[in-house]
Amino acid sequence: MRLLIFSNLDQKCKPKYRYTFAILPFTFMMASFFALRLLMNWLASVFHISMTAHLRSRHIGLFDIVTVLGMIAFILAGFIFGYLANALILYFFCGWSMEKVEDVFLHSNIPADWYKD
Repeated sequence: MRLLIFSNLDQKCKPKYRYTFAILPFTFMMASFFALRLLMNWLASVFHISMTAHLRSRHIGLFDIVTVLGMIAFILAGFIFGYLANALILYFFCGWSMEKVEDVFLHSNIPADWYKD
């Protein structure tokens, strides 16, 4: 199984398809920083950590570990959510069959009309 995200979509597809499939995952990845900021503010209030304090004045502990792991988790979740949103939009709003969505997104079988001329 070769996912569409790992195929060489940039070299094969017309720009309108290439950019269309990149918008939602990128947007949700960037929006994940907002969710991460909310998590950081909540953790800072729970552990009574000043968010304006210099990093040198704090000891590296649970807050910093959770922040880094949270950043990784939120970015990956945003990307996966955007990827799934693309598939759901094609299924519900564009009338694609589930087999065609699966074929494109899970097996990277790009429709012939998407290729560059």
